[in-house]
Amino acid sequence: MHINVSYFWKIGGVLLGMLNKYRQILYILLVLTVNASCGSNSIQLDEATFTVFADKDEVLLDLWVEIENFDNSFTITKKSGFDACNHIKLDSISENYIVIKEKRNAIFPNFESRFLPILPNTKYRITNDTYGDAYHNRIEFHTDENCKPHITAEK
Repeated sequence: MHINVSYFWKIGGVLLGMLNKYRQILYILLVLTVNASCGSNSIQLDEATFTVFADKDEVLLDLWVEIENFDNSFTITKKSGFDACNHIKLDSISENYIVIKEKRNAIFPNFESRFLPILPNTKYRITNDTYGDAYHNRIEFHTDENCKPHITAEK
């Protein structure tokens, strides 16, 4: 019995070619899935209402607030069991959120509030980290002597 080796080489080559095509398709699907899964951390500040808005149909889960020359930073986070909103009014935070005070990486577990200190002539930096797999967005603003916000930069 004579075995045609070239026949098996052709089949092997075809199978290898199909495997490479499937590998390429799988890679493309994986890249599309990863890119489609992340939300947007884009935020804007409405100076007139002192409100931080999420982009489009996104919601806000976690905002990190740094205050210049202040020992503490603050996290505004959604309360468990409450719905997330697409905006947070900084001078009167909704009951859906709590403000947690942090000091140099030490969290004060007993400090929960619905108030964020708004001080005159002070610089603030707010970072949105709602979606961990998306680029975090930051707003920098300062308050005037009447505690009114003025945007310095959006990143």
